[in-house]
Amino acid sequence: MSSHLIPSLKLVNEGAPPGRQQCVVKASVVAKKTTFSPPNSALLGEQTALKSAELSLVRCGLPRPGRTEILGQLVLPFGKYKYARFCWLLENDVGYVVYQQPSTDHNIKRAMDAYNSVKRWLDMKDGAIKSNKMKRFKLYINEKINKSMPVTKPADTFNPEEFDRTWNDDSDFLLVLKQMPEKTTADSGNTKTAI
Repeated sequence: MSSHLIPSLKLVNEGAPPGRQQCVVKASVVAKKTTFSPPNSALLGEQTALKSAELSLVRCGLPRPGRTEILGQLVLPFGKYKYARFCWLLENDVGYVVYQQPSTDHNIKRAMDAYNSVKRWLDMKDGAIKSNKMKRFKLYINEKINKSMPVTKPADTFNPEEFDRTWNDDSDFLLVLKQMPEKTTADSGNTKTAI
């Protein structure tokens, strides 16, 4: 494999263990300034793109390109980086690639697991958390949650007519319910309102 055909990813913390490294997801300065001209029409065709990418690699001196190198030469036919090669995009704006990925069941499960573990921790009583850093972090998260939640009116001031002018008032119905005689069932002794 030729190393110049494999993207060089920029890492947040290069000293982190291999399983914990993360790519920089912000767009590079180059990405913000670059525009792309339309490629060979064969690279845009769904049926011809892979073969065209392979042929261009062979012309560049790579006699037997691998699947990774071929896929890196494909171009994006849409969006902010229209006509950019995928290899270039990975080097310059990984965040855009991540944003384009559809949600999968695996990703949704991971997100739910993370949410459940954080939620369990947030529901702990303050006395159960010993670390001051964790207490401050819990306070910070709760403040963020409270800021993001919409402010709603208290139940006693809710007026449905504000949302729907055709709303009929239920006060007559509630008055009739209050005036209905209560009926006692003989076997259980429970009092129920007949409706």
